[in-house]
Amino acid sequence: MSVSKALLYDATVCIGCKQCEGACATQNKLPYDDAVAAENAQSEHKLTVVLTRGEKFMRRLCMNCADPACASVCPVGALRKTAAGPVIYDENRCMGCRYCMVACPFSVPKYEWNKLLPRVKKCTLCPDRVNAGRHRPRNSASQTEEVRVEQTDCRSAMMLLQLLPIGELDGGLLPALAPAMADTFSVPCELVTRPLDPLFAYHRERQQCHSSEILQAMQNRLQPDSWRMLGVAEVDLYIPILTFVFGEAQRGDRAR
Repeated sequence: MSVSKALLYDATVCIGCKQCEGACATQNKLPYDDAVAAENAQSEHKLTVVLTRGEKFMRRLCMNCADPACASVCPVGALRKTAAGPVIYDENRCMGCRYCMVACPFSVPKYEWNKLLPRVKKCTLCPDRVNAGRHRPRNSASQTEEVRVEQTDCRSAMMLLQLLPIGELDGGLLPALAPAMADTFSVPCELVTRPLDPLFAYHRERQQCHSSEILQAMQNRLQPDSWRMLGVAEVDLYIPILTFVFGEAQRGDRAR
């Protein structure tokens, strides 16, 4: 089983020095002064924030989840969970749909609304430092030892992405798609040979196939070691509002 990195924060020893905020800003080339330090919310220019709760302190930043919702809903693979642990962002892939902002249960991704070419901003666990085996700058700057980078099991790095044909497809489509999906999501990709007949989900009044019923059928065919199943179709699907964005809430985030 692959081993990745995760951030361990101990709030019981945090003294609220905010050195982690400044180090985060420096690492990400963001402004940081007294005015920014006084802000008590994450934003596109403040990816790490230390909150004061009476005499206690709590730091908010991206969780870099083991199975991140933001990456699961991104239609172009701009957000991706790496085997090393960080959830990274490729601004050259991003098309600005902001599905990640809706899907994240912690409201972490932020958008550069005031820029001509806006990007999504979030903590990415300093992947360059993680890959180099160095502590993150937030840790090395702290006056106490409230932050450590620890190893953790990362099951998704070893699981399969299954490609399921929905209906009859061009014979060369899936073999050509599989390596591209494996490269995009950094997981092995497997073709499902027996296609799913979408006619069971056909609704005559709409003259379309209902996607939620197809998602349920896909989930029923998932192998235990599969990370997710991606259905590929050439038929017209009836997609209820925000099924794509909230598909993970409906189907456990495994059938797309």
